[in-house]
Amino acid sequence: MPFTRPKSTAAQAVLPIVAGLVFFGLLGLAVWGVAAWTSHSSGAGGVQSNLGEDTFNMGPAKDRAEEVAERGPLLFPGLVAADQGYIVVNHAGTDELTGWKAFAAVPPGSHIECAVQWRADAQQFQDPCTGTTYPADGAGLHAYRVLISPDRELVIDLGRGSTTTAA
Repeated sequence: MPFTRPKSTAAQAVLPIVAGLVFFGLLGLAVWGVAAWTSHSSGAGGVQSNLGEDTFNMGPAKDRAEEVAERGPLLFPGLVAADQGYIVVNHAGTDELTGWKAFAAVPPGSHIECAVQWRADAQQFQDPCTGTTYPADGAGLHAYRVLISPDRELVIDLGRGSTTTAA
């Protein structure tokens, strides 16, 4: 039986629109189904994002040790999550390959406005919001592992090697 054209002009106008809506509805369901299947079958670990490097190479340890000796602890913005804000890198001692500490400048539970400030006269950091002081090694702040590469370069582990220091 051949397809017969509706006699009404309204039916002739509506039928293609309804057919198009049905087609796009089915297409949308198919795309949603594929996306749902793909997201569930991508593994039990869930979504994992890895933006940027897990390490920060600061260059020659000797140069950074001289810089800390001249200007004080180094402050690096933008290396970690926004709630941690900055990383402080400090050095103690005369051996450029040892005595390195790296830690978050923002105390746990604080806002970026409360990033610790170096008090050279007291050789300690101070939280400007609470007045709490921290020693030069950053004890009590979120710490990052510091490594020396075979080329004697200072490398901060920003990823899975981070720990929290005891107060």
